[in-house]
Amino acid sequence: MTFLIANISAYGGNVGGNGSAGTIYLKDRAQVNGDLIIDNGSITSSLNTPLKTDLNKLRNLIVRKQGALDITKEIMIENDLSASTGGRIARQ
Repeated sequence: MTFLIANISAYGGNVGGNGSAGTIYLKDRAQVNGDLIIDNGSITSSLNTPLKTDLNKLRNLIVRKQGALDITKEIMIENDLSASTGGRIARQ
C-alpha cells in the first residue's frame, strides 16, 4: 500500500487548552529505520512533544504544522531533518 505523507496527521487535543503535537512513525518492513513525523495540524500550542523512544536512529525526522519536538538524547538521522510551517526542534 502506498499513500502520501502529506495526507497523514496526528493533531494534539484542544480540551481546556491546546495540546502538544501528535507523533506518526512509519516504517516499511524492508526499511531498517523509519520516519518520524511530529504534526500539530497548524494549532499553536505552548507545549512541546518529548521524544521518548528507545530508537537511536531514524530514516527521516519531519516536524511540521506548528509541531514542537523536545529532544533529550542523541539520535541519528539517515536522510532528512525537516522543520517546516512553524515546526520547531529543541535540544533539552
